[in-house]
Amino acid sequence: MINARHMLAFAARNLLRNRRRTLVTLVSIAFGFTALALFAGYTKNTYLGLRDQAVYGELLGHLTISRKGLAEEGRLYPEKYLFTAEEIQRISAKVKEAEPQAKFAPRLAVNGLISNGRVSTIFIAEGVAPGDM
Repeated sequence: MINARHMLAFAARNLLRNRRRTLVTLVSIAFGFTALALFAGYTKNTYLGLRDQAVYGELLGHLTISRKGLAEEGRLYPEKYLFTAEEIQRISAKVKEAEPQAKFAPRLAVNGLISNGRVSTIFIAEGVAPGDM
């Protein structure tokens, strides 16, 4: 019966006998690992950048609260999905109760078409209270 010491000696002798093939295999493994590690770092950095851009750059925040159904029918009937002032106060109180240091900023996004009768152009606007930002 062959024991572990004999198997290791046999493997080492085989690696040393075929030095060029061993070197090419080790270089290939190192290159593959390096490529995978670089790609993993690149994708992680990309996702972190996208997250930071959404949260801080576009001021979307970590949590967006809207009425149920906004995603499905909000474009057709946007006025149905607006919060009243009282609802905004209640939501703000709940957010502050759950997380006292959290920032809360109501916002209203509007887009459409403006025309002077001859020329039309697209507009995109977003309303926020400067004091809340």
